[in-house]
Amino acid sequence: AKYGDGWFPLMGPGDDAAATIAAIRAAMTAEGRDPGSLGIQAQAQARGGTPERWRKNADQCRELGATHLAIATMNAGLTSPADHIAAIRQYKELVS
Repeated sequence: AKYGDGWFPLMGPGDDAAATIAAIRAAMTAEGRDPGSLGIQAQAQARGGTPERWRKNADQCRELGATHLAIATMNAGLTSPADHIAAIRQYKELVS
């Protein structure tokens, strides 16, 4: 809260994430910092994910205040750089 300008949550969207974000923002305010300046990068997993799950996750993350969304493509059975790029493009198209 005193020095950081972003957070990479290691949890999915939900009550715990909302409480943690509220605590970070309160601590930033206590430090005299603008809590609206906090960047939050949420992440989805290509492995085991479906377009419906990605959309739901993205919507929930946005509702919590995520400023960035990422898709992890490792361990998803993709076999080439082109496959990883295609998965990233698909994710972007679905959640944008």
